[in-house]
Amino acid sequence: MKYAASFLLISLLWSVSAQAQDDAWLSDREAERLFWEYLKTYSPDSYVLMQDHEQLPTEFRSAGSVVRLGNGQDKWTWVADKSPMGIREDIGTVVHETNHGYTTRKAYALLAENNQLEWGVDYSAFYIAEGQILVVKHQEVLNSHKIARLIPKELRTFRYRPYLSPANPLLGAQKEGIYGLMDEWNSYFHGTRTHLDMYDYYASLDRKGGAHYQEWIQQIASVQVAYLEFKYFILQYLMYVQAEDRQMYQALLNQRELMQAFFTIDEEYGQVVQGYYDKKAQLLELFLSQGLRAEDDGEFFWVNGNGVGTYEQDYRQLEQELAKPEYQEMLHAMRRALS
Repeated sequence: MKYAASFLLISLLWSVSAQAQDDAWLSDREAERLFWEYLKTYSPDSYVLMQDHEQLPTEFRSAGSVVRLGNGQDKWTWVADKSPMGIREDIGTVVHETNHGYTTRKAYALLAENNQLEWGVDYSAFYIAEGQILVVKHQEVLNSHKIARLIPKELRTFRYRPYLSPANPLLGAQKEGIYGLMDEWNSYFHGTRTHLDMYDYYASLDRKGGAHYQEWIQQIASVQVAYLEFKYFILQYLMYVQAEDRQMYQALLNQRELMQAFFTIDEEYGQVVQGYYDKKAQLLELFLSQGLRAEDDGEFFWVNGNGVGTYEQDYRQLEQELAKPEYQEMLHAMRRALS
């Protein structure tokens, strides 16, 4: 009994020490090193995106035209605190926000390289993975805010605001129509994938009780819902354009690169989200096999009385909505346009 008590005390002290180190504020140099170490070790596609973005120019010349873009915000703007835990919590947000700037700058870099850059035209380069980038030229669009009133109250999930409402003339997701919505969708894909990739970090920790896995679930649970939120917004947008401006609708469907980008992001993001749900189910089985009091009730993931939100209700509601014939018909029309 004496030895058991000593072992428990040592385990408790080690746990407290490890937690203190995880919360400890790092120097700028230490934080920078750890950030890149996390990405390089656990999320190689995000590492490639971030590294490429750091090397992109901000001035582009093509056929006598010069385009100058800003550097964007420093990545540490998106990190609440420079502790190991703080970096892990916000690493997906950093990748997400960086991808916004990358989507524009990479497009200009690729087009300028081939002397194809047109003055006064906007472009998006949708990065999927290393060696897989889809460049899309923007066409005339309707403002996405116009579909806000069409979204039923029960489907106005977390990202309805600010992406669709209220009206914001500076917000790309609104003023750039489908291209802005696609940019957000792709950025959420990269942020979510980064958090999914970080699962292996948590699996490598020699800790008991499951709290470290709950930290991982908390980081990814909210952003995985964005997969269906933005898919829903984009399909609603196309149905609205179809009703309001048939010529514009047909021009968007005929834009092969745009349709390819949609279905590629849809497939890749869908696989990421399925990976999250698979791992969450495996964790529940693991905790139960270890004799822990664990439950996944669709709203919270519980371990020994401690719960973290999973936002699964919103996800399942959107999943049910998107199974309706009108959305399936739109997807069919989009696929037919690619054939």
